[in-house]
Amino acid sequence: MKKFMKTKFLIFFSLISTFGFSQNLTINNGATLTISKDGKLTVSGSLTNSGDLYIEQDADESGSLIAKSASTPTITLKKYLVGSQWTLIGIPVTGEVVNDIDDNLATNSGKSAIGYWDNDKAGGAGWVTFNTGSTDANELVPTRGYEIMRSSSGTVSFTGTMLNSDQTQAITTETGTNGNWNLVGNPFPSYLNMTDDSSDATNNFLTANASALGNGAYVAVYAWDGSNYDTYNQSDGDSQDKMAPGDGFFVYASSDTNVSFTEAMQEHDGGIGFVGSVAPPSDPLNGPNNSEVLNREVYYKLKMDDQSENKHVLISFTDQSTKGLDPGYDAGVFRIGNSHIYSKLLDDDNGIGFSIQSLPYSEINNVVVPLAIDSKSSKISIGVVQNTLPLGTLVYMEDRSLKTFIEIDNDYTVNTNSELNGYGRFYLHFTNDIIPELPTDGDFRIFKISENEVRLMGDSDKNYNANIYDFSGRLIKTLNFDHKIDVNNLKKGIHVLKLSSEGVITTKKFVVEWSFY
Repeated sequence: MKKFMKTKFLIFFSLISTFGFSQNLTINNGATLTISKDGKLTVSGSLTNSGDLYIEQDADESGSLIAKSASTPTITLKKYLVGSQWTLIGIPVTGEVVNDIDDNLATNSGKSAIGYWDNDKAGGAGWVTFNTGSTDANELVPTRGYEIMRSSSGTVSFTGTMLNSDQTQAITTETGTNGNWNLVGNPFPSYLNMTDDSSDATNNFLTANASALGNGAYVAVYAWDGSNYDTYNQSDGDSQDKMAPGDGFFVYASSDTNVSFTEAMQEHDGGIGFVGSVAPPSDPLNGPNNSEVLNREVYYKLKMDDQSENKHVLISFTDQSTKGLDPGYDAGVFRIGNSHIYSKLLDDDNGIGFSIQSLPYSEINNVVVPLAIDSKSSKISIGVVQNTLPLGTLVYMEDRSLKTFIEIDNDYTVNTNSELNGYGRFYLHFTNDIIPELPTDGDFRIFKISENEVRLMGDSDKNYNANIYDFSGRLIKTLNFDHKIDVNNLKKGIHVLKLSSEGVITTKKFVVEWSFY
């Protein structure tokens, strides 16, 4: 049902179920206007409410309201929550207090299942929940994020004065593990444009607040999906992310500063949480063909499950990216929790692990990405979440402890003898070559890629000088390379590689055919 409202419109009872537009809108005393879960209403003039104005949600969609004048009517957002599951929220009104929220909230030992994040507290103590029967002094602040949980699935009502102007929220840096992480919320009863939209590359949360977010390494938002935190920026596989009304999310502060939420960031389109224009393939293990790749932006997303936590890491390939830090395309890992999976930038990582790394599209078949896992579990599994790589691009997980290369087509299970911590064991190989499983020797290996061609591969942080001799001692080739080089036109037979790196000389023997040693 489309509703197009001209000039002044008086509401006695009405339901907006798709899209509505009004210049001026008045809701009379005793009257009700409901914006249903799929309804969108824009008011360009005054919005006056003497009755009731409701915005509804369910698990998949949310109603949305944009009022472009200085009007500040009373509204109610009916925020949908999955039962017995923590949700991060934002409050789109002023005047709402904790003790007014009694919509079947869970309780435990005098605590009500609603609280906030205090980044000055260490470890898991960062969460602070309100006592049951909290006083009116505990007013919920728009722009600040909160956690909340219902005992069963249903809605929680937030009633108060609608915000209708640009807003800011202070974010701070503190000492300790949680120090730079701040929980904020969408302060508007509409969707919030979070990342670069092709129609407006300026009025989105990340672009407007880039300088405040982690000195370029954390230009991203970190959202809870009900089971784990996920990272979103320009390289998450979706160029048009939107935050639903009533949603909250984490950001990483580069200093004691503010993040801004502007009226220009408001939009109508979207579902619950983050949605966009590019849907993942139905089969995560098989990407689209080349004609289906949009704007040379493709990505590969892995999950890590260590029986206690699920975490993700994403490798993206775009024409805009480099091997170093690309603010808004690379995103540092969210380090709240005990287990993590993250990658290392190929150039100038500065000791930061990245949950999103964006690389040049030209490197899509010619790059090795160091992968780190932090976990105390004795058993972890790694699998593909989403894959939009062009057909022909293969991805292998190298496990240097087990000396194996595995193409991840099902969950890859690793039994560990000790806890995992940082880099050195796992590497992701993106290639259009078939890489056989081969024995490894320290940080350097040799493997065959054709009848008379081998690949020499070492540590990405080192430069190498090498001489290749035939078995009689005759010099065949002299090579200078960083971590990888292909050597072709080698004759059948035994060869000797004399390798020099950082003053260390190593000699290796290999055979051109299918034998290596």
